[in-house]
Amino acid sequence: MLFQLVSDCSDFQVACGRNEVNRTKDPTTHAEMVALRNMQAENPDIGEILHHLILYVTLEPCIMCASGLYELAFIFGNNCVTPQGRDSGRNRDVMYYVVSIGVVAIGVTFAAIPAYRIFCEKTSFGGLTQIAKDFERIAKMKKVEDRLIRVQFNSDVPSSMRWEFKPQQHEMYVHPGETALAFYTARNPTDRPIVGISSYNLTPFQAAYYFNKIQCFCFEEQILNPGEQVDLPVFFYIDPDYANDPALEYLDNILLSYTFFEAKSDLQLPSPFDPNNRPSVSFFRFIFFQ
Repeated sequence: MLFQLVSDCSDFQVACGRNEVNRTKDPTTHAEMVALRNMQAENPDIGEILHHLILYVTLEPCIMCASGLYELAFIFGNNCVTPQGRDSGRNRDVMYYVVSIGVVAIGVTFAAIPAYRIFCEKTSFGGLTQIAKDFERIAKMKKVEDRLIRVQFNSDVPSSMRWEFKPQQHEMYVHPGETALAFYTARNPTDRPIVGISSYNLTPFQAAYYFNKIQCFCFEEQILNPGEQVDLPVFFYIDPDYANDPALEYLDNILLSYTFFEAKSDLQLPSPFDPNNRPSVSFFRFIFFQ
């Protein structure tokens, strides 16, 4: 039926002179419209048929046929999708895809910081050490007597932090598989209470995977009143597998560094790209193996 109608339409185009304007004022009297209305009566689902016919008359223009078809499309409403309608729907789909990608990108941005911190803690990337939780394993681990590691301690504060912060020991020697306890001292010499929060780093970062803290003061707010001084413990051990890692065979010096920042309710942790918050030269003294 469809092919017969298309053939009929082609005959009508010849009769109309194809591109010549038919002067008939009422397009519904055109034979093409009569054929379409008869087909619509026999087949209510005429939307797809109209779709093909409109595409046909667009490629083989007969003005009267085209005008009649678009009039019929208007009468039948959404059953007929014009080329412009298809383009509009395609543009709408593209818009939905773009908006979806934007929403996903925003979600990934907000999740990046906690995800990065979890990644660093699990892999020790960037010098973050491990958090010891398997206390039964700690109790049963054996000390590696033939391997001795020198652990150096460093402290830093940015220029905006008024605390006095330093390690009580500059270094200690620890065997893998042996627990050790170190202390830092923090003092508030000002006349107002100050809340501080610390971050830490261990270098070389290859050793961070084996450095486990049982207890420490990192990422916890500490409040010191005017003139108050506190001792801050770091209870840690180096995993016995440190001695079995071929990449660490000649690495016997590591540096644990803490930095204290002032914590304020209306401020976030200082940016690591701020020159005022960069570690002091003493941070790199481990290079010279003093």
